[in-house]
Amino acid sequence: MPSMPQHPALLARMENALRETCRNLALIERQISARAERITITSRTRRRHTVRGTSTWTRVDECMFREAMTVLTLARRSEIDALIRKITRQESAAATLRQRLGIKVGRRGISGDFDTGP
Repeated sequence: MPSMPQHPALLARMENALRETCRNLALIERQISARAERITITSRTRRRHTVRGTSTWTRVDECMFREAMTVLTLARRSEIDALIRKITRQESAAATLRQRLGIKVGRRGISGDFDTGP
């Protein structure tokens, strides 16, 4: 185990790695959502007159979007599961180090706001 002055730096590196992994997972979710939306939009030819301010998204479109989301999520399931497992391990390791250092997590958790105390 590193000496005491290196503990805050180690914790900061662990939390940065956790944030990066969470960002990667969020990126995959955004990619899946955007792709499902593109699939839905391109699969249905819209030949209706649109009135400004009204939505052209119908119930059928919503069903197609959800179906595309399911298919795309299943296609990337292994990648998503690996990231979720990695996040769980990183959270556990950071929590263990915080407990050893006697640091309590603030309300925002991983955002960097921490309350120090017994």
